[in-house]
Amino acid sequence: MKMTNLKGWLFLWILVLAACGRLSDIFSSSHDTPGAGQTLPETEELQILDPVLHQRAMSLLETRCSGCHGKKSIGAGAFNYVNEFEQLISRGMVVPGDHNHSQLYRRVVDRSMPPGGGMKSVEIETLMDWISVAIRQ
Repeated sequence: MKMTNLKGWLFLWILVLAACGRLSDIFSSSHDTPGAGQTLPETEELQILDPVLHQRAMSLLETRCSGCHGKKSIGAGAFNYVNEFEQLISRGMVVPGDHNHSQLYRRVVDRSMPPGGGMKSVEIETLMDWISVAIRQ
């Protein structure tokens, strides 16, 4: 096939895609899966279903994690918003209703965080309950 024919077909294909409104889909990154540090699009309002458990979990994160991952910290691992509930959700660190897909929970349950031995079982259970039951999006 001659190069001019190939260019012609490519040009025609681009015109067809543009006419169908599909050209932007090819170059759009809206279908990429967000990871830690990326912002998820806002969809629904967050609901705190158990305010007591929510406060207990946020206090636990403040006490055990904010030294390295809080507003006034060094932001270890580019993560300096552990005490900002909405940021935890919007950046994918916590998945409301699904502790197994919450990066924060996975790091705590595998005892890689906090450094020096991890959290006590009761603390891990508090975070699991908070993510699984106390918050919804």
